[in-house]
Amino acid sequence: RVFSLHRTNLMPSAVLAVSASLAGAPVWQGQARGCANGQILCVAPAVVQADTVTLTLTDTDNTDGFLSIPQAYAGPIWQPVRNYSTESSVGRTLGSDSVTTLSGG
Repeated sequence: RVFSLHRTNLMPSAVLAVSASLAGAPVWQGQARGCANGQILCVAPAVVQADTVTLTLTDTDNTDGFLSIPQAYAGPIWQPVRNYSTESSVGRTLGSDSVTTLSGG
């Protein structure tokens, strides 16, 4: 479900194109634009069953003269049923209790 490259020297304008196939037939294609903190990732909208994955990387703005991709991952990803957000708490202090009456006071 996720295809990612980590600890890279990619520039913010890098593009990662992903093509997944099963028994020679394409099953999913996707693209990610932009590298941040040395990471670029492409997440499929649903689980992808494939036996071959082709990653095509384009980074024409890279001034190093080479691409360094020390870590790559292709596989499942865990996502919580509800996304965590600090904005869901009443105030900015996490772990604090707040008392609200039925009248809203």
